[in-house]
Amino acid sequence: MGLTVEWVLINLVFPVAVAPVLVSLASAFLALTPDQKRNTRLLRTVQEGQLGWVSLAWSAAAVYQAWDYLEHHQNFYRFVSLVGPAEGLLVLAGGFISVGGTMAASDEASKQKRYAIWSIVTACASGFVWAVVQFKTT
Repeated sequence: MGLTVEWVLINLVFPVAVAPVLVSLASAFLALTPDQKRNTRLLRTVQEGQLGWVSLAWSAAAVYQAWDYLEHHQNFYRFVSLVGPAEGLLVLAGGFISVGGTMAASDEASKQKRYAIWSIVTACASGFVWAVVQFKTT
């Protein structure tokens, strides 16, 4: 099967796009106070750890898929031994982003920017590893 446009759209684009789209819809259609409207910014979804949860889901999917493939192809140990530690680090980073975003959301621009950058880096790395696993196992 390999990587297809459909796979990328459904598995990589959709999970990242759904939270900002829903936040935008809520902001447009709900009667919100000015404080609530301020909290419905796109950056707020990143700041509160949404990309961390996406990273966790992608990491779990990659590990499951690699392990499942390993059970049927015994010569796949080297690849899984590389994916395992990479995904372990990404799960840890995604977990810190998710929990940290939930507990320590800040309105300071410098903290928002730093948090957004690390969220994006972690999500991109996790999505890349999952795409590599998908490509190697199908």
